[in-house]
Order: sequence, then structure tokens, then C-alpha cells
Amino acid sequence: MDRKKLFRIFFQVAFLLLLFQLLRIISPFYTGILGAVVITLIFFPLHRWIQKKVGQNNMNLAAGI
Repeated sequence: MDRKKLFRIFFQVAFLLLLFQLLRIISPFYTGILGAVVITLIFFPLHRWIQKKVGQNNMNLAAGI
């Protein structure tokens, strides 16, 4: 096994280990993140429609409504 291949394998294993640890840290928040995505997908078209009705310059008003 040459040196380049050994370095590549080492860094791939280290990356996978760090990715696994990151997923373990984020795992309690999966339901909240999924809920936020669903709410965004549901209400974004409604927000765009309200924004067209109140005018393009009143983004905060559309968000408030």
C-alpha cells in the first residue's frame, strides 16, 4: 500500500467518523427541523400571494399577516 492511498483512506475514515458524530449531535433536533421544513412548504405560497396583494415593498407586513 503506497503512502497516497494510506492518507486517502485515513482521511475518509476520519471524515466518516466526524460525520457520524455530527449526526448523533443533531439527532434530537430532527423532528423540529422536519416540522420547520413542512411548515415552510405549506405557508410559503400563501406568503407570496399575500405579498403580491399588499405590494412587493411591504415584505414585513406580508409576514405579519
